[in-house]
Amino acid sequence: MDEPQLRDWAARALKWSTVPDPIWEDAVEGGYVRDALADSKGREELLEFLRERMRFYRRMKTWERSPIDTDQIEDAGEEDESFYAQLGVKETRRAEVVEEYVAKVAACERRVFAFRKRFLGGTSLSHAQADALITSPAAAYLPFQYFTPFGESLIPLLGHSATLRTDTPKGDEGGSYSLDIFVHPPGKTFSVEVQRTERLLYIDEEGQTEETLVEDHSVLEGLRRLSNYLAAEYPWQEAQATWFVLTGELPALSAQCNRGFRQTPCVSSTGSYRGEC
Repeated sequence: MDEPQLRDWAARALKWSTVPDPIWEDAVEGGYVRDALADSKGREELLEFLRERMRFYRRMKTWERSPIDTDQIEDAGEEDESFYAQLGVKETRRAEVVEEYVAKVAACERRVFAFRKRFLGGTSLSHAQADALITSPAAAYLPFQYFTPFGESLIPLLGHSATLRTDTPKGDEGGSYSLDIFVHPPGKTFSVEVQRTERLLYIDEEGQTEETLVEDHSVLEGLRRLSNYLAAEYPWQEAQATWFVLTGELPALSAQCNRGFRQTPCVSSTGSYRGEC
């Protein structure tokens, strides 16, 4: 089966007359078409991706046709001056729809899908699970090969407890250092040589931004890189992106900003939301 045949097959499977060009281009860009040509499991992922794209395309078309019921806003004057629009019920609801739309687009990102599949079993975590994982010194410092199903150490990524047996250096001291971490299960102490750390930002239970240090090659360093990427591509803060990847919770978008409220989202040809309010 080649690409044109796969596209015809997908249209028949979805009971569509055809797969629209922009949606198919997104599937090609995201690697779904390549995977579907390689194996049958990839075809199911392709169909799910196409359904999501079409579902939100239709919702956004309905949203764009809705009448905008806003109060008159006085001229803001200079282009770089700040003003704030008072949003009504309809505008607030539309903002919520955009938040959901942006999150759905981000969930279809190949990097997000791959991280969740590889480390989270293809699903999202509860708040308690996410908090336990992100505050675990084992997940922050040990290489991912120490965890099942990647290695033989039998440390479950979700459901373990970990305690530092040695203190981390204070302040901004440079150089490498060793850490001993007790992990249960399997009830063993692991030693790791810490070469370089970065700051991972996340949201705590009270909605406040917190940070933790993570070592290169650790599970949480992979999460930090992904969150950094999402914060650059989407209208999110890094801490919001971290929490979204783990829990699927929709990051709030600002409906008010210095340059006014953008009524429609800006979506690139690859499906990435690049608009700024």
